[in-house]
Amino acid sequence: MPTQTKDILQKIESFHRNMANVYTQLQTLEQVPKVQMLLQYLEKHETNMETELSQFSKESSKKVLESWFTYSLDEKKLHFMNTVCIDANIDVEDLVQIALISDDYLTDLYSQLTAIADNRDAKSIFASLLQNSGRERRKLVQFANSDF
Repeated sequence: MPTQTKDILQKIESFHRNMANVYTQLQTLEQVPKVQMLLQYLEKHETNMETELSQFSKESSKKVLESWFTYSLDEKKLHFMNTVCIDANIDVEDLVQIALISDDYLTDLYSQLTAIADNRDAKSIFASLLQNSGRERRKLVQFANSDF
């Protein structure tokens, strides 16, 4: 089903907002310091990504935002955080796995959108998000493997 760039950006922005909310809820349940620190890191990351997407939407021209994609977002994957069980016993490995699953989905999405974008500026937006996703993934893995 065809969709516009602005709709894609809004859905991904909402995805990051929902993930940040899940990490916030988990912080209220968890007392293990290492998990708390990782939850804070992940919440901040998701909030930053939401802000970045909002900026893309504000700074992009109407032509870019209204450009069309013949691509259908997998709504189930965008809402996978709704299926995550909020559990006080969650550990670092579980959190990293959740973050990497969402990152894999977004990386694949950005890659596909970059490849099929007809509008040069829309292509640039998704290419930038793809590069940022790779950097953020490396930072997450470094953070999770550190002694923080």
